[in-house]
Amino acid sequence: MSFLLPKLTSKKEVDQAIQSTAEKVLVLRFGRDEDPVCLQLDDILSKTSSDLSKMAAIYLVDVDQTPVYTHYFDISYIPSTVFFFNGQHMKVDYGNSQHGLSQHTHLRRQQTGTGARTAPASPSKCGLWTGFQRRAAS
Repeated sequence: MSFLLPKLTSKKEVDQAIQSTAEKVLVLRFGRDEDPVCLQLDDILSKTSSDLSKMAAIYLVDVDQTPVYTHYFDISYIPSTVFFFNGQHMKVDYGNSQHGLSQHTHLRRQQTGTGARTAPASPSKCGLWTGFQRRAAS
């Protein structure tokens, strides 16, 4: 279902989406189009995108086409999801000691926390991961 969601294929397009999405949560799904777990997440995102269209903009980003952001957000597992609001990176508190890191798979559909806060992006610890399944370098 990844063909139903818009794709960002370059650093410039990702930059533009971050800067131009105002008063909505920007959801960037980093992964690969051919990865089966990414396709499952894309299916979930595409089914909810119309319901969330007034509050969230969802884009797909291929980790191989945007290595700058893959490195900057320290994305080592795919699919990974990164959130922004008004150009500010959002760190999600999952209720564990590693606030920026979620090691549960999206297939379990568990809620491990409800809090969200915005914080300036930090190159060393600004990746938010869901659905740890495969290493991005594989």
